[in-house]
Amino acid sequence: MSKLLKLKSWLTIDEAARRLSISAGEEVTEADILRLALDGHLTLSVYFVNHARGRPARIEPLGAQHFSNAPSFFEFGPPRYMTIEGELLPNKKEVLIYEGDEQKPQHIEGVWDLLMLGAERLDVEDAYQRLTSGPDVELICLGGPLVANEDRTKVFQLLNSYKRSTRPVKPAPRTDKPEISKDMREALDRINAILGPVTITASEEKEPSRWDYETVYYPAEGLPDDSAFVVRTTALRELEEKLLADDAQPEKPLHHSERKSAAQIIATLAAMAGLDLSTPYAADETLRASAATHGLELPSSPETVVKFLKDAAARAGKS
Repeated sequence: MSKLLKLKSWLTIDEAARRLSISAGEEVTEADILRLALDGHLTLSVYFVNHARGRPARIEPLGAQHFSNAPSFFEFGPPRYMTIEGELLPNKKEVLIYEGDEQKPQHIEGVWDLLMLGAERLDVEDAYQRLTSGPDVELICLGGPLVANEDRTKVFQLLNSYKRSTRPVKPAPRTDKPEISKDMREALDRINAILGPVTITASEEKEPSRWDYETVYYPAEGLPDDSAFVVRTTALRELEEKLLADDAQPEKPLHHSERKSAAQIIATLAAMAGLDLSTPYAADETLRASAATHGLELPSSPETVVKFLKDAAARAGKS
C-alpha cells in the first residue's frame, strides 16, 4: 500500500480509511473519515467523474468595503439577509465575491477540494448520517456547493441548469363573437351571391423549432450525483504527521540521579577505551573519528559532547 500510495494523487474514502487504520494503529471507518473532514481535521475532496460547471468566485476577509444591501445565502436553513456586498460565509469573517456571469459558467473537471462552507458540507453531513444510521439532513443552503483547487487560488460555485422556452407566448383566443350590424350582414349576403360561398382559413401555425429554448443556470442544490468523495494523498499525509506529532511525548530533562548514572557510564567506557577525559576537546575529536569508522553519528555541536565528557570527568574525579 505504501509503495502504491506514492503513485496516487488521491484515494477513495475506503482506501483512506484503511490507510489511516494502519498509520494510527486502530480501526478507522469511512464514517470516521467524513467526521474528520466535518470537524476540520482533514481536507476532503470531490472527483467530478463526468465533469461539472461552475461560476468563478473569490474569498476575501470581511471588511468595511463589503457593506451594502445584499443577501447571504450561506445560512443553513431559511435564508437570513445580511448587509454586505457579496455573501457572508458561515464563519462570519469572510465574504464570497462572485466573478463572471452566472449564465456563462466554466467547465470543471478532475479533483477539487471541498471548502465546507456551502451546500457541500450538507452533502458530507448527509453521507455521514447515512453511514451511522443517523437522522436525515433536512437543512438547505441556497448558495450552492463551493470547491477550490489545492492551493486555493481558484474557487467555484457549482451550478445546475434547466431549459427555458424562448418562443413568445400566444395570446388566448377570443371566445366572444363580435356583433355584426344589419347593413354589414346584407353586404356579405350580396358578396356571397356573386362570388359564391367563401371560406377563410387561418394559415397553419409554423412548426416550432426544437432549438427554441435557452439554458438557465442557478446554484446547485448539492454536489453532482455522479461525483465521488476522495482524499488527496497530500491531505492524508498531513493528518498522519499530525497524529504522530500528537503521540510524541516531549523529552523530559534528566533527573539528577539519571545524570549521575550517565556520567558514570561514560567515565567507565572512556576508561575501557583509554580515552583521556581531562582533555575533553581532544577526546571529542577521538570520539568523532571512531564514530565515523563504525557508521555512528554524534551531536553536531562539539560543545554538547564536551559538556557530557566534563561531567563524566568530574564524576570520575579527573577534573
